[in-house]
Amino acid sequence: MEKSSKVFVGMDVHKESIDVTLAEAGGEVRRLGQIGGDRGSLLKMVRRQQSKGRELVFVYEAGSCGFWIYREITVREGKGGKDRVTMLPLPVIEPLRAHLERVQRLHDHDLAEGYGDVELPDALARKYPRAQAQFDIFQNENGRP
Repeated sequence: MEKSSKVFVGMDVHKESIDVTLAEAGGEVRRLGQIGGDRGSLLKMVRRQQSKGRELVFVYEAGSCGFWIYREITVREGKGGKDRVTMLPLPVIEPLRAHLERVQRLHDHDLAEGYGDVELPDALARKYPRAQAQFDIFQNENGRP
């Protein structure tokens, strides 16, 4: 039986730090430790766990200190050609979620019809063999669309 690669990431967010605990889908729970409370520390932890081939599912208690985790959005190549991080306005969250669900359904339909995939450069195609047909390849660094 193949071991699941799904890992639940529990985070207790404080102003200066984030306590992280990992729970394997099979039941093993272990404390990863404490990381900095900034975006860079969180992304470093996420990348480290993803590099192990894990699917991450985030669960966190944040309060006002961690509200940025859920509503953060990265604007790519904005003014001056720079990437910028900002907060996603509350009124657009549900319409955006509905739009992405609709696009996901269209993508799934296209795949079922033999379409919906893209051609990738050789190195990327080898490194990520299923990426050419994945919808979630468009998610950001935090694993959210």
